[in-house]
Parts: sequence; structure tokens; C-alpha cells
Amino acid sequence: MSNSKVISLIKKAKKAFDDEDDDNCLKLHNMAIDIDPHFAVAYMSRGILFAELEYFESAIADFNKAVELGFMNDFVLFQRGEAYFQLGELKKAIADYTKALSFNPNDVNIYSKRAIAYTRLDKQKEALQDFTKTVELEPDNPLFYFARSTTLLLLNDFKRALEDLNKTIKLDPDKAIAYNIRGKVYEELGDTKKAEADFKKAKKLGYDEDAMKEMMEGFDDEDFYDDELEDDFGDNFKFLDKPEVKMEVVKKPGKK
Repeated sequence: MSNSKVISLIKKAKKAFDDEDDDNCLKLHNMAIDIDPHFAVAYMSRGILFAELEYFESAIADFNKAVELGFMNDFVLFQRGEAYFQLGELKKAIADYTKALSFNPNDVNIYSKRAIAYTRLDKQKEALQDFTKTVELEPDNPLFYFARSTTLLLLNDFKRALEDLNKTIKLDPDKAIAYNIRGKVYEELGDTKKAEADFKKAKKLGYDEDAMKEMMEGFDDEDFYDDELEDDFGDNFKFLDKPEVKMEVVKKPGKK
């Protein structure tokens, strides 16, 4: 059953979130939940706020409540996975990413984040499978070829890593770090002339010793997922724009 007051509060909370008015956003969420403690979207929405504020335990608690109340979809599962990831609970994060993929098997962001989690658990073969899926889904995205090349290097597969680095540079010819890493691969393969050429090109493009670290840290940067998150966030609130709205419970796969 719809509750116009609760829906109005959630809409205001979303605007406050967009305006970065965190205190008011939290206040509005709390008011909505006080009025209707069984409105799952309110918990999902507040969970996003808690995650944004880096209160990851509180975010997980709210995502759990949303799922308990029937709001089960790839978005909430991915967000809960992200919170687990930030807490270093990588196995739980992977479990949620995997569940999220059961709802949306073509979400490149979920595959890429699960791949990173696998990498941190030193499960390189699993990471390779997921990065390969990202390449299949976005064959013109140099970032995913580059990511897969780093996994292949961890597996000491220099020839395939070289192929991915070549593709990365073809798609993004100004990517200095790709030249530097390719130079190291050429060194491993005994081609010092090509290695020196790549090191020179990397330096010309502004490569420095901190570039690799910055690149890997950038993989976890929320900006990498912002566009997708915003699109999904908006989709989950589309029902609020309807004059007469009823919350639809998203059922788990296999349930009727």
C-alpha cells in the first residue's frame, strides 16, 4: 500500500543526497522509516547515504533490511557488496557480486569489481575470467584490456599480456603506464630494443614511478562507477514519479 508522505520524504531525501546535504538527507530518511518501518526502499536509500559517508557497517545493516523486506535486485546487492569490499570482507563481497549478476548478467561494473576482489584474494584465474568478460562486454574499452594484462602478468603469461597491452595502446595511445609496462614485458621476452622504445615513449607521455600505484588505486575509485551508479539509482526511484504508486517487491530468482 502506498504512503504518499513516506514517498514525499524519500523524494526530498534523494534531492538532499544530490545536493550533498547529508544531515538533512539522513533526517528525512529517518522520518520516512519512523512512519513506515516496512518500506524497503527507504532502507536501501539510507544505506547508500551511509556508504557515501563511509559508515559501511550501517550501510550493510540497511541493505540487509531492504533485502529482508523483499527489495532484492542487482543494485542493492552490488551496493552491499561494495560495502563489504570496503570493509575488506572480500568473500562476502564476491558472494553479493555473484548474486547481483544473477539479476543482471551483463553488468560490466560488477564483473570488474568482482575481478578486483578475486585479485586481492590471490585468485588470479577467477579474476582473469571476469576481466575477460568485461572485454567481451566492452571490446572498445582500453581500461579492461589493461586490467586483464595486469592479471596475465601475475600469472606469468607474458605473451597474452603483451597482446592486451598492444590493444590498450591502440585504443588509448596516450596511456603512459601501458607503454612502461609493455616495456617491462619486452624486457622479460628479451626484446631490449622495443623495451627501450616503450620506456622512452612512457617518459615522453609523463610517466613516473608513482603512476602504477595511482592506476591501481584508481581502480577502486568510486568515480569509476559513478555514472553507472547514478543511472541505477535513478531507475530504482522511477516509481516515485507515478501519481498512484505501489511498491513492487522484487522476488528472488526462482520464486513465484
